Amino acid sequence: MKRLLLLLASICLLCFASTSLHAQPNFDLVGFATENGGTTGGQSGTTVTATSYAELKAYAESTTPYIIMVQGTISNGANGGKIDIQSNKSIIGVGNNAFLNGIGLEIKNHNNVIIQNLRITLIGVTTRIDTPGVYSSTGDNGQPQILVNGGDCVSISGTSTNIWIDHCEIFSEDPSVQTNKDLYDGLIDIKGTTGFITISWCYIHDHHKGGLVGASDTDLWADRKVTLHHNYYNKVLLRVPMYRGSTGHFFNNYIVGATDATEIRANTCVRVEKNYYETLHYSIYTPSESPGSTERIDNIIISQASRPFPNDCVADIPYSYASVLTSNTADVKTLVPQWSGVGKMGNDCNGDYLGSAYMDDCDTCVGGNTGLTACVMDCNGKENGTATVDGCGVCSGGDTGVTPCDDSCSWAEYQAEDGIISSGTIDSNHVGYTGTGFVNTANAIGEWCEYVINVTTAGTYNLRFRYGNGGIVDRSQSVAVNGSTQINNLGFPNTGAWTTWLNTNFTLNLSQGNNTIRFTSLTDSGAANLDRLDICSGEALSVIQASSESNFSLYPNPTHTQVTLELKEDIAKNAFIQLYDSTGRLIINQPLKDSKQSLNLQGLSSGVYLIKVSNFNKHIVKRIIKL
Repeated sequence: MKRLLLLLASICLLCFASTSLHAQPNFDLVGFATENGGTTGGQSGTTVTATSYAELKAYAESTTPYIIMVQGTISNGANGGKIDIQSNKSIIGVGNNAFLNGIGLEIKNHNNVIIQNLRITLIGVTTRIDTPGVYSSTGDNGQPQILVNGGDCVSISGTSTNIWIDHCEIFSEDPSVQTNKDLYDGLIDIKGTTGFITISWCYIHDHHKGGLVGASDTDLWADRKVTLHHNYYNKVLLRVPMYRGSTGHFFNNYIVGATDATEIRANTCVRVEKNYYETLHYSIYTPSESPGSTERIDNIIISQASRPFPNDCVADIPYSYASVLTSNTADVKTLVPQWSGVGKMGNDCNGDYLGSAYMDDCDTCVGGNTGLTACVMDCNGKENGTATVDGCGVCSGGDTGVTPCDDSCSWAEYQAEDGIISSGTIDSNHVGYTGTGFVNTANAIGEWCEYVINVTTAGTYNLRFRYGNGGIVDRSQSVAVNGSTQINNLGFPNTGAWTTWLNTNFTLNLSQGNNTIRFTSLTDSGAANLDRLDICSGEALSVIQASSESNFSLYPNPTHTQVTLELKEDIAKNAFIQLYDSTGRLIINQPLKDSKQSLNLQGLSSGVYLIKVSNFNKHIVKRIIKL
């Protein structure tokens, strides 16, 4: 409780200090990375931790699927280094200080990669002596050039597909101070026959040439499909981004401090949607020698130089993205800087980034780093209680005062295949059944199966039906005894698989001698696979009868709408009334106001119910039939 109060206090202080902050957005993966089979990274592999360049390189360049958790700063000295990421990898920073300093990431001819929550820069390459693959004093254009990873922080090339880069911070140096535009190449460059890529919620800053899609006007590829959304570009002068030969989707990005921002070139149609451009020269433009096209929707552009926009097109965007779209473009300016970059993917209830703590059934933050275990609410509503629903579907044990019926039950078994069915088959193709097989009725409303059960005395009996249901639908049935319906809707919900067999528990009022019990399907899926019907041939309910039956009268029984309880004074004093349905679900729980009291049952379904009256030392349980 103390931890919860501290957390609430912290939240309140945060709200007071900055009432303009936005609630945490939806960070789900959307965009082209969800197409072409989707992007799951190393989900199928084991989770490992990398704290050094050697460890990161070994895990990332392995052919084995991994979720690689990166801790702290990783570098490789003055010469820097390159990680050649193989397929089926997730590389995720821990906390807000996972930093690849002087380390470039390359994805070449590999697929299904996720990169999240990392700070990435090549500033850590400090060698300034001509060194192959590290540094050139003349470079391609006569100026000094970093050669590590081709000068790119992240390079995607070859035939790579299905890449997601999310919540990363990627940067070099302030271009007003480091004026050599060729010292570094791109922050994120995408080229070759690559595609199905999403870049989201990244903080991309302080660089000359942000990123390109397509290496040249001849590097054209129809499936180079790229989504960039909710990225914060700050002081990235050019290529925000540069598109060539692609279908693109550029939405909800905030661009400030650019000169020429979104450049649309050859064979391109890009949906440019609800972005906020501020303090720049050109926002969305195309060169005359290599024109591209755009579908422009509700962008805000602050003070750009006059220049025609690219020609119009309609981009083919096949995926849904309404769940993440910031519909008010004006909000992009504040929301994107607040939630982009590292350490902002969301916290657990204990305040731990990427933590696993959660709120349990007692509204306490447990698990993760809390040191607390989840409470358990038993069926009697007691925290960490031991009451359970027994084999007769009654909440028993613990503090209920009810003895589990299995303790005194002798179950008589009736194999489902020995009954009469309206239509269908007796099958044996799903293992785990008992007897010689199970009943598989036709898939239709009104299909039925029927059994004759003999009891020596009239009364209300506990029954259970063992069944399997691998379908989605609850294959519910009505239950009639000797032609009269006693249960309007008995559930046979999904069991998880056709080979998983569970019981549905219920009670019926039976006459002495033979009783014909018919189960009739209520859905067009027919019945579940029916294995065995059991009846408790012992005492119908095993309860603590602390006083004689004459101390507690219940009438009328059966009833349509109302039942009256009448008790002697020694029972009624300080007593509670509880009403359960046939599954053990508590419906009414209230103090007894008088020794004679009525309960309104009008809103309840027809069937058998259990009424329990308890005081400090006495418990009485009786059944009632609601017609």
